[in-house]
Parts: sequence; C-alpha cells; structure tokens
Amino acid sequence: MQQIEAPSLPLTSIRVDWTINARATVRREVSLDYAVALKAGAKFPPVTVFFDGSTYWLADGFHRYVAYEIAGIAAIPVEIRLGTPRAAALYGAAANGLHGLRPTRSDRRKAIIRLLRDPEWTRWSNQKIAMVCGAEPDTVSELRRTLDRVMATQPADELPPAGARPEERPLPQMAG
Repeated sequence: MQQIEAPSLPLTSIRVDWTINARATVRREVSLDYAVALKAGAKFPPVTVFFDGSTYWLADGFHRYVAYEIAGIAAIPVEIRLGTPRAAALYGAAANGLHGLRPTRSDRRKAIIRLLRDPEWTRWSNQKIAMVCGAEPDTVSELRRTLDRVMATQPADELPPAGARPEERPLPQMAG
C-alpha cells in the first residue's frame, strides 16, 4: 500500500501565536535535537495547522516548527484542518497528551488556564476540561478557584493572555 505524503507549507506562511501553544515553554534542547535529526535526514510527523480562510494557525508541533527554523529548512509538512485560532488552541490543549514529547505539569496547567479563561470553555465541568488537557479534575478545580480569586482582584483587561510570550525569541544557531 502506498503512503500519501503530507503537503508542505513554507514556514513563513504559518502564523505562530504563542498563546495558542499549549506548552508552558518550548524546550530549546528538544528543538535542537530535532533540528540535528532533520539535518541528518530524519522525517517527522506533520505539524497541525488550522486554516480560517486567510491564515494558517499552528496548533500542534511547535517544537518541530522551531526545529525546522533552526535547521534552515524553509517548508514543513502539515496536516490542515479548517477552523479558527480558538479551535487551534482547543486542539493543541488535547494534542500534547496523545503523542510526542510528554506534557509537563506546567504544560497541563497552561492548557487548563487557557480553557478556563475562555468565556465558553470556562462553563465546562472540571471533568471535561481535565479530560481535554490530560489532567486530574482536582487540578482543574484548584486552578479554577485560584483564577476566580485573581479575577476578583484584578480587571481582566490587565491580565496577560494565557501563555503570552515576548515577541522576541532568539533562536539558537546550528553550526555547520
């Protein structure tokens, strides 16, 4: 049986919004290891992007995306789904528990907080949010209480978006 190769997109055509990334941080050593493997000819699964009619939003595969940048490879294999940046964020919250680099406690907390700060998703049960994020319902409950206390003392427009990162993120250079 012949396997169909995933389409590729130029890295520059994919919008990388760090508030969509369900990870607390991108671990540079992981992306560097992936970049070395790419330069040696390794093939990685496609990243997942959501297309909203005008923009491709990276939903899953942030470590791989950074690895392609570091390796100097201009295009990356993609799985394209239709949807908004919000749909991409929900997909990303669930995706990390299913494959690849296992999510850390901080990764799960960030994903939970992202869902709790959404007007619709915050109405979901602790059990449902826990299931999506690969966490325990007690963790969701604890974070919900903490977030409620913070929101009661600080206006929402003063809070940074969940997972906000500085725009400048220097990338390590690969030798050779």
